[in-house]
Amino acid sequence: MIRVFDKRVLAFCGICAMWALIYLPSLGVRDATRNECRRILPAVTMLETGDWSTPMLSGKPYRRKPPMMNWMIASIFKFTGSRSVLTARLASTLVVLALALAMLFMPSGLLDLKSRLVASTAFVMCFGMMGLGRNADIDPSYVCATGFAVLLWLEAWSRGWNDWRLWLPASIPLAAGMLLKGPLIFLFYYAFIGCVLHFEGRKKELGSLWNILSIVLALLPFLIWMSLFLQADQLDDIRKAHSNASTWYREISMRFKFGEITFAKWLTRVLGSFAQLLPWILVFPLLWIKPPLARLKPKPLVFAKAARFAGPAILILIDAMPATKARYSAPLIPLVAIAAGLIIPKITIDVKWETVVKKITAVFFVIAFAISSLLLLAALVLRTISIDKVDSLKTRMFAAAFESIPLGMILATVAIAAVAFFLFRNKADEIKGTTGITLTVVFTAALFINIFLVFFKPLTGMSKHYARETATEINTFTPEGATVCGVDYVGEEPFIVHLKRKWIMIDKLENLKKPATVFVLADKFLDDLSVYKRKHSMQEASRKTIKYKKRHFYNLVRLRPKDAAP
Repeated sequence: MIRVFDKRVLAFCGICAMWALIYLPSLGVRDATRNECRRILPAVTMLETGDWSTPMLSGKPYRRKPPMMNWMIASIFKFTGSRSVLTARLASTLVVLALALAMLFMPSGLLDLKSRLVASTAFVMCFGMMGLGRNADIDPSYVCATGFAVLLWLEAWSRGWNDWRLWLPASIPLAAGMLLKGPLIFLFYYAFIGCVLHFEGRKKELGSLWNILSIVLALLPFLIWMSLFLQADQLDDIRKAHSNASTWYREISMRFKFGEITFAKWLTRVLGSFAQLLPWILVFPLLWIKPPLARLKPKPLVFAKAARFAGPAILILIDAMPATKARYSAPLIPLVAIAAGLIIPKITIDVKWETVVKKITAVFFVIAFAISSLLLLAALVLRTISIDKVDSLKTRMFAAAFESIPLGMILATVAIAAVAFFLFRNKADEIKGTTGITLTVVFTAALFINIFLVFFKPLTGMSKHYARETATEINTFTPEGATVCGVDYVGEEPFIVHLKRKWIMIDKLENLKKPATVFVLADKFLDDLSVYKRKHSMQEASRKTIKYKKRHFYNLVRLRPKDAAP
């Protein structure tokens, strides 16, 4: 019992370390993206107005997506007391960790601890998850909602339950998925569990009252929010219903229109959808090979048969859409990870190859520790040198960027590399079979990805902080205590997220309710600004043109009362 407990603790520490290596470094370094702005800015408005039912963007109700991601970001802002890109992205990374740990500690008869560890590792280290899970966007949470729904259903199914316990628990993550991105989550969920029930000869259970009730419960929160959203909107009932219906219809129908999509562009996106599932999608062909399948028990064997049919079928359906995008296949990541955990421990490997891989892995552990140690030494040396005394501008910029990397993060990288190498050296004899080899190779890869994220990505991305540069320009232009007012499309620009001044985003100047003295607006709104100045007896104190990403130009205007001294 103690030994099993120790293994679980070690597995828990390994997953948490791997997650921390990949998902935490430089989390707040990158500029916010436009999609992230659509999640962060409505969250900030919810906190300021107290209205959580109506997401607002640029002073208008945001109808394109349900508000679950806005609620998550607003909640973590309120909990931490910090409204930054870092804390917004932390919401997504924590959901990823939650699903990884749920996979690890799922106490079912489907997978043993070894297989669950591989599945959890595969989920954390999947290319698509590593790309999406570090963003304050809908997709990582949507993937995890799909994963939780499938996981809860598999847990009940593996125990042989066929009553409410099989269907109702999954309605909770399904409801969350509905509030994140709409009904597509049902495609991923029912396509897979439908295959499981088909191969078990239990298809009729899809029509059971408990399943119907679970669907109703999954839809209920969305319908409640929808009614509150319609009531809060200021349009009349008929226009409200038509406006929301037409918005969601466009969102869905645009996926099936070719428009400007060329075959080459579509093919690139299809290949991208496969890349989302790497490297574990490469394990999928093993679900057709008899030797590993022969070692599976009846329930895992049914899962394998269902996965090898449902996975490709869903992928083909998603990629068949003309305007598909690579990330649309991301909800398949949990299914691919569980399949990897199921089949990898059943594969046999020759002892000679096992020895070779161990030796190569040991070399890479040493390299990772050496690189991180040298970079730590460089960071310490640079902190003792006065940057102003360096003649070269490039060297000063490089040193400043290096100095901005938190020392604690560098120390953590060195410490994890050292501990990993020490454990590998002392426990090398216990690392056996495909499971041990897979886990050590993947952890070694995590160390190198961490070194890239901690050091090289921030250093090579020094000149790419366009949003922060524009935000700094606006902060400098705006007096202390003044409010910045962004008009129309400005409210979706990423630099708004990085502003240190108070801000208001509106769709039209005539809808401005709170006083503002600094305005960011396009040329077409300058006439409206003149009307605003006459109406409020204001005059222009200063004006400049700001440039964002070399192609977006806005007017930055500061006003003062006419009777005020210049």
